[in-house]
Amino acid sequence: MEVSLSVPNDNDIISVYECYRLDGEPDSPKQPFDELPHNEQQKWINSLHRMVSMIILDGVIVGWISIIPEAELETNLGFGLFKEFRGKRLMSRILPTLLSQIYCKLPNHRLTSGAQCCNLSAIRTLEKAGFQYIEIIKKFEHEYLKFIAPQ
Repeated sequence: MEVSLSVPNDNDIISVYECYRLDGEPDSPKQPFDELPHNEQQKWINSLHRMVSMIILDGVIVGWISIIPEAELETNLGFGLFKEFRGKRLMSRILPTLLSQIYCKLPNHRLTSGAQCCNLSAIRTLEKAGFQYIEIIKKFEHEYLKFIAPQ
């Protein structure tokens, strides 16, 4: 299993946007990308280009990971798989490899991630990848479990 990260192109960004929109998370966008005014489309593209990398598994783009600075030396990781790759337990196998790649780029950072309390799949994925629960946080009027990545 070969896992790597790549810089997204604009079509990748649109795919991530639409997948996230259709997932219906509390902070998900509501409007389809092609219905956004051009300036809003550009804002999304520019924003996601700064924080998203595409996950490539054995030469195929299967999802994305967002790497978002939270505080000095603390970085939050978000991740997702495209629909056709979900339910195969890929992310729990991919995530440890991605962590080692990210720690190489951010060696002194504390890496965290979160999952909605009701998202058992994401919670199990984080736990299988070695993340440890540290606290409950309120975000977008929902409770999230915050986890810290293994070093």
